[in-house]
Amino acid sequence: MNKFKSMAVITVVAALSQGSALAQDAWPPAQMTVVVAHDVASSQNVTMRALGDVWQEKLGTKFVYDNRDGAGGRVGYDFFLNQPADGSTILSSNLGSASIMYAQQQPSWDWREVLQPVGIFGVDPGAIFVRADSEWQDLNDVVEAAKERPLTLGLSFWASPENLQIHQIMGETGARFEVVPNDNSSEIMTSVLGGHVDVGYSKVGSVIRGGEGLRIIAVPLATNPVPDLTNNAPTADEALGLETMGVASYRGVLANKEWADANPEHYELLRSTFVEAIQDPRFVEAMAKQGVQAELIYDIPPEEIQSDILDRYWSAFEQYGDIYD
Repeated sequence: MNKFKSMAVITVVAALSQGSALAQDAWPPAQMTVVVAHDVASSQNVTMRALGDVWQEKLGTKFVYDNRDGAGGRVGYDFFLNQPADGSTILSSNLGSASIMYAQQQPSWDWREVLQPVGIFGVDPGAIFVRADSEWQDLNDVVEAAKERPLTLGLSFWASPENLQIHQIMGETGARFEVVPNDNSSEIMTSVLGGHVDVGYSKVGSVIRGGEGLRIIAVPLATNPVPDLTNNAPTADEALGLETMGVASYRGVLANKEWADANPEHYELLRSTFVEAIQDPRFVEAMAKQGVQAELIYDIPPEEIQSDILDRYWSAFEQYGDIYD
């Protein structure tokens, strides 16, 4: 090969290398996939798409959605973790229920090693409720009655944070509840209204849509962030004098940790535009239509998501997880 041809080859190789480097720097890609670990009819999916409408604009990309429901969220998580770690795919999940899935099913991957929280885009607090005409005025009345005889309690599904907290309450008070799993919040509310179960346990956003026939008697978080929506109900711990785990739907977004660690500037852009999107009035308005009030849309730093949500749920599972066996 003569020197002119050699120079031409070197020039082409250099150009290709430079082009490859530029391509890597050109993030985000023109299109990104959002894996939603829930079905199309779920609140997680509906609210994620409302967020995506605003977020994709701020990030400068186009989101396409891939719903992967099943096995308590495991199907979506496994699928996401099998995608290339190049920042082109993110994961949307209810982190409360997903953390229970992880603790119960014990997949081969380590959550802390492979998943990086981006943020929470909506919190829907748990709600313990009865019929509006119930003789029980508060959660303490319910627990005292459940010490005398077992009460039936409807909740969403057996392997849930709600069930863990109810077993904490039973373990610390001596109350007895017969837990009745349901397919969704509408079934729980119908069961309470019809007198088929004594007490219901769902989320504030769902119960307030159930009308005046229901009355929320406790909100199982450290504080009640929406007293005006919940009859100024106390927290479960205030009512009972206990210290139990908080329960809420934490609608979250996760990224691949390998990608985030290797590309901190790209991860920071992902997170900063996420925060901008959840503060955008268009998103706040869209969430209100789904029963999520503006007070429940606030940023939770990734390190607090790990320590205050995931680690606490895993700790509760270690203590009471044998109920799922």
